[in-house]
Amino acid sequence: MMLGLHPMLMGEMAKPEPPGVWKAYASASPRTIRSVIHVNGLFVAVGDGDTIQTSTDGANWTLRSSGTAGDLRSVTHGKGQFVAVGDKCQIYTSPDGIGWASHGTPEEAAGGMWSVAYGNGLFVAGGDGGTMYTSWDGVYWAARAGHYAANAYALIYTDYTGSLFVAGCGGGRFQTSTDGIFWMPGDDFGVSAVRAMAYVGGVFVAVGDSGVTQTGTNGKKWTRRSGAHTSDIHALAHGGGLFVAGGDSGALQRSADGITWQADAGAQTGDIRSLVYAGGQFVAGGQGGQIQKMRWP
Repeated sequence: MMLGLHPMLMGEMAKPEPPGVWKAYASASPRTIRSVIHVNGLFVAVGDGDTIQTSTDGANWTLRSSGTAGDLRSVTHGKGQFVAVGDKCQIYTSPDGIGWASHGTPEEAAGGMWSVAYGNGLFVAGGDGGTMYTSWDGVYWAARAGHYAANAYALIYTDYTGSLFVAGCGGGRFQTSTDGIFWMPGDDFGVSAVRAMAYVGGVFVAVGDSGVTQTGTNGKKWTRRSGAHTSDIHALAHGGGLFVAGGDSGALQRSADGITWQADAGAQTGDIRSLVYAGGQFVAGGQGGQIQKMRWP
């Protein structure tokens, strides 16, 4: 005789978290997660101390190896491969997010890499002291001169009026490039480093130190806004008509337009360093390998 759970009990067990509520999960490593993306049904997260891990649902994670003891700070995808960058300008690529190859450091490397993006057939990375890097294949890189002598912590690409890379830097500085090689100055606020950016429907949104949020329409000129927290913000994502930002001590906030923000109650208190939206959910990663998810809408 087959025994089973009562249908009502089964329904309770399978009931998902309600939309807008964060739930904590354990990743596959206690190392800080610095960047997470979602490509072709797979979440790929990179972080401190050789941490690369993957997940198909954002809740259950498997640890992978890049073959390095250094810290990985950012990951992107283009031309059928994942590209991760980190301190000492380490470069790693993977065709599937599972097996990774190390490509050393560029000959012209100076310091480390903080951010990487792909667009218009080109990989672009933001580095220390104003150095930018470009690559056509993710393996061989050339150093370029940014406009500002400041670390490029955030980097995005958009096809806004053609092709545009936007870098957010230390000291609240912005710079733009149509080809990733030659960079033009944007606003320079002199304080509060830019840590993350997003572009949605003709509007750029940036977040950074001291809780500063900013919006713009062309990547060059920005208007400073007030976030819901005064702590440093390190991560930003958009999905389902909502911007979500996360930062120090687990501080989360949300906004429908990138202008007006309200505090959000997260499920963890560790610093949040990465955010992504995919499959109707936000996934946040950060200090101690913490993972939390929120269904939306």
